[in-house]
Amino acid sequence: DLPLIYSKLRQAMHLKLQFLLLLGLHTVFMTTQSHAAESYTACTANEIKQIIQKHRLKLDTEFINDESAKGFNAYACIKLPTQNQTVFAYTSKSNPIENRTDDQLSILLLSPKLKLHGRYDQKDFIDAGEFKYKGIRFENVPFSTLRDTTVFGLSVNYIKSEELTTETNKLSLFQIIKNNQFKV
Repeated sequence: DLPLIYSKLRQAMHLKLQFLLLLGLHTVFMTTQSHAAESYTACTANEIKQIIQKHRLKLDTEFINDESAKGFNAYACIKLPTQNQTVFAYTSKSNPIENRTDDQLSILLLSPKLKLHGRYDQKDFIDAGEFKYKGIRFENVPFSTLRDTTVFGLSVNYIKSEELTTETNKLSLFQIIKNNQFKV
């Protein structure tokens, strides 16, 4: 009886070892896949100022510094390392005559020399409702790990001040598709 027990125990340990090896390989695969895409980097204050000047955007550059560039503003900027491109987004009034909040979103896809490669415009992007629009910011994580697929996230921040201040964010995802076009 003892040899039979040892035989069954060896079989069970062999299956357990195979399972652990399979689980280990799966973990390694998932870890390398999730870290396959490099994170995006925020543009510096100088890079933002260069983009605003080169493209003659009517944005205030007086208070831009490296720290404020990472927060919620009327503009946002990230660099896509694997594509060697920069994405710059800004909000503006779609109808400056009306006394409305900023409600148009424009996104520029730029080459390393800041040449325009693609553009996206959306009116009525900012829908604050009872909240007040505070600004936009790019998220620095890629939202796709698929090869040759670039997806980035743009957060819009809203605030409501009453007895208690309430803050909320809306995240929109954009994919760069053929011919440097954007898909929401």
